Amino acid sequence: MTFNHTGAGNDITGTGGTWSVTQAGGASFTTLTSTGNSTLGTSNTALANSFGTGANAASVINTIGSTGAGSTTTINGETELSNTQPTGGGEVRTNYTLADATSDAGQRATGNYTLAISNSGGLSFPTATGVLGDAQWNGGANGTDQIIGVEGETHPGSGITALGVVGEADQTNAAGNTGVLGFADLGTTSNVGVAGTANATQAQLVTFEGGLPSGFSSGIVGYNATALPAANTYAGYFAGDVGTTGHVLTTSTITAAVTSTGDASAATAAGSDVAGTVSFTDGAGGVGGTLTVTFANAYASAPTVVITPANDNPLTRGMTTWYVTEVAGGFTITYNDAGGAAGAMAFNYIVIH
Repeated sequence: MTFNHTGAGNDITGTGGTWSVTQAGGASFTTLTSTGNSTLGTSNTALANSFGTGANAASVINTIGSTGAGSTTTINGETELSNTQPTGGGEVRTNYTLADATSDAGQRATGNYTLAISNSGGLSFPTATGVLGDAQWNGGANGTDQIIGVEGETHPGSGITALGVVGEADQTNAAGNTGVLGFADLGTTSNVGVAGTANATQAQLVTFEGGLPSGFSSGIVGYNATALPAANTYAGYFAGDVGTTGHVLTTSTITAAVTSTGDASAATAAGSDVAGTVSFTDGAGGVGGTLTVTFANAYASAPTVVITPANDNPLTRGMTTWYVTEVAGGFTITYNDAGGAAGAMAFNYIVIH
């Protein structure tokens, strides 16, 4: 062990294996090597211990702990990690953990494992939090960039099932279990509890986010950037029954223009690709007609379309039969009549795929 000291007096004293630094002069050691157990800062009085705090322009690398199998390092008390200097890659990074199990194929790697235990109830916040991510922005108003409290990122190499973030709640519980819960509140433009995207670039995600209407709020939002129609492509997919205490609402708008033939004229469609009304005028020629409706967004394959008269004119003015044929891009209503009086007609439709 090498000591350097300045100042007056006997700053460093000791014999044998025990040394003491007791005087007011500055003293430090530059090299410490031990073949046994080392103890630092174990006094029973309040201490402020500093390690590796040299103020200089050069980068400093401090290493604590052994690389030997089974080695552990224990730090007691609240531990604060802080950094205000760039660490490269365009970021200031405070904490980086590496778990490398590639040298032993029989081991799994966990980058960061935290355990929070509490038995205190009646609190206004979670009584135990395993991981808390808090990202804060102190710049001006910015509607383009993002801050992320917790981000899960995977690099699957040559191929493996990759999960960005997993929430697990599967223990026996007299109360409820929720794997992942998203809160969103007080946003001026929009509030989204959980958002999931598929096949979307960062630029596409920003564009989609900016396209949400002002005041938009939703517990869950799904976005798939794949151009439609495409088989097995969904913004959301459920492998079981779907229940709701509210309504099922659609925001698509079906193509208003309707192609008509025969006695049908002035045909229009109003509604969505899921449900709506086809209105038209039927002449008195007694030859029937067709009405071809085009979806705003084609389905991957032909859906099922159910139609029903929206008024009594088809029955009272001589219309005898009607039916519908479907293709991926729309549907055609065909009707026959016996030459009744001309009048306004309408059919309601529902589309299921």
